[in-house]
Amino acid sequence: MSWISLVVLGGIGGALNAISGQHVRLLPSIRRLIPGKTPIVELGLLGNIAIGAVAAVVTWWRPGGPGCVDIAAGADGFLLASGGQFLIAFATARWMSAERDRAILRRAVCKAATAPAAHPDTVRAIEAASPEAVYEVVDKLIPRHVEH
Repeated sequence: MSWISLVVLGGIGGALNAISGQHVRLLPSIRRLIPGKTPIVELGLLGNIAIGAVAAVVTWWRPGGPGCVDIAAGADGFLLASGGQFLIAFATARWMSAERDRAILRRAVCKAATAPAAHPDTVRAIEAASPEAVYEVVDKLIPRHVEH
């Protein structure tokens, strides 16, 4: 299996993760939700493609990697290897996205703990929202002190 086919398979796996996980922003970006705290990296479509491609190449060319599947076995061996690399790429990109979502949700929960009780409609909106939307809704729950 050539490295080009590995990069393509990995990129497809990463792109599928970006599309299925609503991370369809094209370029990666860094957002700081709370000033002075650790920033959140949003991978975007290109970041997911890069992570998937790197994961596919690294796991294939690790010591002993190519020996796991007998490519000389023909189309069956190639399909097995291709499917495995695609799944590894998708899972790795999904893992990175899940870690990012976990960090955002952890910050949202910390903010929610300091807010007064929310309206039931707000709670229902949070249940179905993306991690970014949850954080924004929770941020609006915090009372702001206006100084006169």
